Amino acid sequence: MIPKSVYAEDELMPYREVLIEMNNKLGTDYSFPEETQLQENGQKQDDIVKFFSRMTLEEFRKYIYKAYLNQISNGSNQYSRGEEFNIQSIAFSKRQNVYYNSNSIFINTTIYSADGCDRYSSINNYGYTKKGYPYYKPNKMTKTFGSGNKTVTCKFFCTQYVAQNIVSSSKYTLVATFSASGGDVNYTSIYKGNMT
Repeated sequence: MIPKSVYAEDELMPYREVLIEMNNKLGTDYSFPEETQLQENGQKQDDIVKFFSRMTLEEFRKYIYKAYLNQISNGSNQYSRGEEFNIQSIAFSKRQNVYYNSNSIFINTTIYSADGCDRYSSINNYGYTKKGYPYYKPNKMTKTFGSGNKTVTCKFFCTQYVAQNIVSSSKYTLVATFSASGGDVNYTSIYKGNMT
């Protein structure tokens, strides 16, 4: 058993507590990978924190239980009560646009799909496309992930180009909410001024 005091400052502490609880219930000895195991797989502690902190504690419980069922069936992909117990987590890149006029601002993301749900792992970068004037060029972006990282609301702080070589001296904020399982969206709001 892992002493709780060892992980007092650990970002994964709530997950470690659930893992201890599940180990006690299932008679398992599961743990998070140690530093050397992470290095062998080309990972860092931050990767593990990002992966698990995207799950709610209840989703984590289900994840561990499915891992247990997969282990005891030796990964034979057995079905029970209509549910597949093989754990598969797939990460993929996705570009999503927020359209206004004929132009767009986009985010390039990494999304992982596990347990039947798509979730944002990261927003890698952002940019814009222009097909005409006026268009907004984002200078900065902030993001707020929704419950379970299934959505993300982005605020793009922009300069407006009104014609070739002419910009508005006002700043603009474009707000859009994206869904990890969705596609492109139309803008929800464009505000004059920097919204915080």
